[in-house]
Amino acid sequence: MNPEQEEQSQTSNLATNQSKTIPSRPDILQTSRNDLDLVEEEEKRGHSFTYEIINAPLTLVWKGLTIKPYDGSTNPDKHLNIFKTQMTLYTIDKALWCKVFPTTLQEGPLGWFTKFPACSVGSFKELTTKFITQYATSRPRHTSSLSLLNVK
Repeated sequence: MNPEQEEQSQTSNLATNQSKTIPSRPDILQTSRNDLDLVEEEEKRGHSFTYEIINAPLTLVWKGLTIKPYDGSTNPDKHLNIFKTQMTLYTIDKALWCKVFPTTLQEGPLGWFTKFPACSVGSFKELTTKFITQYATSRPRHTSSLSLLNVK
């Protein structure tokens, strides 16, 4: 084989290999065609997240969070701060943060989340704004001696 034929052969092999689903980063799981079909089905059923968030790959080092599930009775800011701190240990990918956040909810808050309209959450900021707004009344009230004067 002359050098020109060898170069063409290598180029052909490279093109063939690139058409396959080969992980570009070994620390990230790649999305297969079956996963994409599942995402499309989920969108038809009305998943709260946009396609970009649903399609965000999960890192291979994922172990899950050690966070107490939020039940709606405590400070939502505190829950969010713990969540952000733990997620930063794994990734800074906000789409992945969106996917993981509902796993830290239980009972009422999880029911609240599942009632979002289809494809209505497109960013972590949007999700946290909705969360904080919904559970703002669970924040602790700071009372002072002056506020006691208003009690009748």
